[in-house]
Parts: sequence; C-alpha cells; structure tokens
Amino acid sequence: DDCTGEMMGLTMELLLAAGARDVNYTPIYMKKNRPACKLEVLCKEEKVSALEEVIFHQTTAIGLRKRKEVRRILPRKKETVMTPYGEVELKICTSAGEKGSSSRSRRWAIFGEESDNTSLKPSGVRFPLIKEKQNSLTSFQSAKFRSI
Repeated sequence: DDCTGEMMGLTMELLLAAGARDVNYTPIYMKKNRPACKLEVLCKEEKVSALEEVIFHQTTAIGLRKRKEVRRILPRKKETVMTPYGEVELKICTSAGEKGSSSRSRRWAIFGEESDNTSLKPSGVRFPLIKEKQNSLTSFQSAKFRSI
C-alpha cells in the first residue's frame, strides 16, 4: 500500500524477466480510504514460488492472495504480407461461430517482437485489421508514423 510508482515499475520488469506471462497493477483504495496498488501476476504454476519471492523482495507486501485460473486461447497462425512500408506479420486467429454460424477469422498486424508465449513484448504494438481490408493494408498508407 505504500509502494511508489517507480517500485511498481521495477517490480513489473523483474516479474516479467523471471517468467511471468503478464503483470499489471491498478491504483485502488483500501479500508479507511487509503490509496494503494493492486498487483496482478499471471504465470505458470511452476513459476509461482520464484515470482512470490520477487514480490516480497521488491515491494512492501506482507501477504499474497492466489488462485488458479483457466486459459482459453484461439488457434492461431502467422502470415506475412508485403505493404508499401515493407513486410508486415499478421497473426490470424480463428474462432468457431455460434451454433449454426460459420467460423470467424480475426487478423492482427504485429509490429514488434513476440515472446515464446505468443504475447507481445512490451515494445510491440498490434492493430486489429477490419475484415474488408484483411488482404490489403491500405489503411496504413494514410497513417502518419512519428518517433516518440
């Protein structure tokens, strides 16, 4: 409850480096209206102990709450297309439609590197592609890219 934003940022980096699949923290208010941060970490079961040690060492936490969750992912495949800006990697996810309907396909233009668990590293950005424009990336032609 008294960790600074800098402490939480470092903790997030260390948790990801130690094998967490995802980390986020959210500002919350605790009893007596005290401001705090709620830290959430997703990981494989074999990483729990190591990640708990990171949390206890890097934050002021004196206890944790844990629960098991079930993950459902869509089947996916990668495809590369040529655009006026060079090659763009697409991630194509397919989900079965509702009863009586056909399956749907979603495509994501991936900019940046991917980690081994198919989620983007923090430097990556992804954009959903509108179905009508799946085979051409003309919408990107009008986009203005700038360095930040």
